[in-house]
Formats: sequence, structure tokens, C-alpha cells
Amino acid sequence: YVGVAKLIAGRKWQWRRIVGLSAASYLAVVIYLFGCAYLQPEIDRAGLALFGPVATVDAGYQDSLLRWLFYFNPVARLGEFFLGLAAAHLFLARKSSLESLQSAYSSVLVFAAVGGALVIHFFLYDVVTSYSVTIGRIASPLYAPAVAVVMYLVARYDTFSSRFFSSPILVRFGQASYSIYLLHEVLPSLYK
Repeated sequence: YVGVAKLIAGRKWQWRRIVGLSAASYLAVVIYLFGCAYLQPEIDRAGLALFGPVATVDAGYQDSLLRWLFYFNPVARLGEFFLGLAAAHLFLARKSSLESLQSAYSSVLVFAAVGGALVIHFFLYDVVTSYSVTIGRIASPLYAPAVAVVMYLVARYDTFSSRFFSSPILVRFGQASYSIYLLHEVLPSLYK
């Protein structure tokens, strides 16, 4: 991730190129995720051969090879990474621009993007997952484009939401939550 970010940051690519690269990588990851779901029997056979019965979905999804491919494999997160990279690159490319949206219009866009991300989240997890266990396992990357739009809009335009999210207390909570997340496997083990 760091190498790719450095490569892109070092080049003065046009924002269209970055957005296109991000969209293509996101689409490739979505194809990868659905491909893994489609190939679950073959993945279970490979998990059984390599790691034993514990790596099959039949023994439980939590420890299966399929879960590793969906959740822990860094490749499965590349689409989200590139979308965030595109939002950051677009922000930096247009930061010095005098072009701006009216505050009311940008607030409406941020609200619509946040609302869209929430609607997609609840639709995928509450409606679609009752028909497809696969979607329940891969839903969060599917609404990453809406989250990238929210990140860009909140960073780029002066809106109520951007002022709210940049308040000192929320910034402090964000810093604390990130540092706690880095220790989230260690602390519960110590507590137990």
C-alpha cells in the first residue's frame, strides 16, 4: 500500500487517471470477491488439503480459508485503498483551486453521500444478506465508493459536517480510537 501510494504521489497524474485507476482496481476486487464466493467448493478443498478440516467453511466460517481470502487478504482491501487514494489525490489536486461549491449545495451533497452509504449498508446487511450469505461476508467493500465520496466532500468543502468532524474533540477521539485499534488484539487478551 505504501509503495503504491508513494508511486502515485510522486507522479503528477491527472485526477481522471487516478479516478480511472481506482475504479478499475475497485472493479477487479469486486470480481475477485465474487469469484472467491463462486469458487468456494474449490477453496474449501484447497483449505482442507493445505491446513486440514479447520480451514473449511463446514468447520465454521470464522477460521476458514475463505474468510482469510475475503477479510484478511490485503488484496481484498486494495479496492477500498485505491478509492481512498483517489479521494485524497483529487482533494490535493483541487485544494489550491478557487473553484468552490456553495456551502448549502456542498452540505446537501455530503448529506446525500452519507445517506447513500448508510442506505447501501443497511440494504446489503439487512435485506440482501437474508438471501445471500456471500453478500453478508463481503458487503463492506461494496459500499466503499459512497464512503470515498463522503471523505472527499467533507475534506474539500466547508460544510457543517466538515466543521463537525474537524472539531478538536472528534479529532482527539479519532486519534484515540486509531491507537486503541492498533492494540485491539493485545488488550482483550490481557483482560482475559
